[in-house]
Amino acid sequence: MRTYWWFRPSRVALLIVMPIACFAFAASDDYYRQFGAVNVITPDRFFPVWLSIIGFAGASWLGETLVTNPRQQSTLYIRQSNYSVLLFSLALVATVATIIFMAPILSHPALVLSILKGEPAASDTVRLYADQLPGITSQENLFNLVVVLIIAKPRFTGCRRTITDKLLLAFILAITALKVIIHTERLALIELAVPLGMLVIAQRRRSAVWALAPVVGVVGLFLLFMGTEYLRSWVAFYSTRSDSLFDFALNRMFGYYTTAINNGAFLYGLHSDVQPYFFPKMSAGWLWHLPIPGLADGLTAISGAKLDLPDALYGLNIEFNNTSGVFAPLIDFGPAVGVLVWIALGYMSGRLFRRFVEGDCLGLILFPTWYVGVLEIPRVFYWGESRYFPSLVVSLAVSFVFLFLLPRGQHKRPVRGYRPSAVDRFVHHSGQSSP
Repeated sequence: MRTYWWFRPSRVALLIVMPIACFAFAASDDYYRQFGAVNVITPDRFFPVWLSIIGFAGASWLGETLVTNPRQQSTLYIRQSNYSVLLFSLALVATVATIIFMAPILSHPALVLSILKGEPAASDTVRLYADQLPGITSQENLFNLVVVLIIAKPRFTGCRRTITDKLLLAFILAITALKVIIHTERLALIELAVPLGMLVIAQRRRSAVWALAPVVGVVGLFLLFMGTEYLRSWVAFYSTRSDSLFDFALNRMFGYYTTAINNGAFLYGLHSDVQPYFFPKMSAGWLWHLPIPGLADGLTAISGAKLDLPDALYGLNIEFNNTSGVFAPLIDFGPAVGVLVWIALGYMSGRLFRRFVEGDCLGLILFPTWYVGVLEIPRVFYWGESRYFPSLVVSLAVSFVFLFLLPRGQHKRPVRGYRPSAVDRFVHHSGQSSP
């Protein structure tokens, strides 16, 4: 796989996450007052953040650098029929979950129309109508994995994408766009666009233009943000308070990241003088949302973690209630262990990158979606959220199925642009049979 500087988690941490964290630390109270807050990022709260980012970047660099012996990998092709069955089964599960989630909203045309008109409180009403069933509706995020499998199909099967595959991709993009418009769920589109763009670029001929892809990505993110904020808050609330939609959206978009770090520092300060949970309250939110009766109360009894985020952030602007990914392990495990957690996460991210570069099964399947979590470090601890948990677990399961359960073999005529790797040539010369 062809990669560029921005594929590397270590460089994302140093060139994107660190500058945002430094700006959040240095920003004045006047800057934060426009978001209903004051700067609470003191030097003693910022130091573990700085150390965590440095540790993550350094460990990631180490993981990115260590090269795996290609003879220890298995990159043989999977039969297209088996691959398609798995692909469309996952797509069916995600589609059913999305229908369950969106049906209550779409069954009220007047509500959809009010969203498109940007009427006051329409977005809040939609969130009340959305049918969120723990363990069911979260499966809609499997679309991220489905997109990865569609784009990576030639690499895994040696066969071109069919018209059915392309129609499925178009369907996923369309239904995600609908969610963005109706439910203002921007992250849903980002979760698709980032892995899609990474895999497409990694399979193209190397060009200096692709090195500038982050610029296009930032512009695209801003346009997405401006469009959704227009429907969500500009028309109903802020059009009379600001002269420019452009300035409003730009300031608000950056504010989501800086206030998240500030909120995280506030919560970290609540626990700086007491013993931390030593339990993943903030860094494993999925655990508290598993569809098991009484689980949340049981975990609270075991860990003593009773923090209610809305109550803890009471008095701040409810529109900016993210709590930052970088503070999650620090709040859960304290500064010393929290930094070690970030070092471990950095090494894992670096190893996934290296496996992606080498065309390893796990790297190709998991790294594109895991990479979204690297980008989201300033805002949320994405890897621990319930929205990513199904994709993470199923990605690991799919990798296992590909490697150990499905019959594989050397494809006779690899797709143009997919040159056989060292493993393919080794196996071919060793006399492995074709499927």
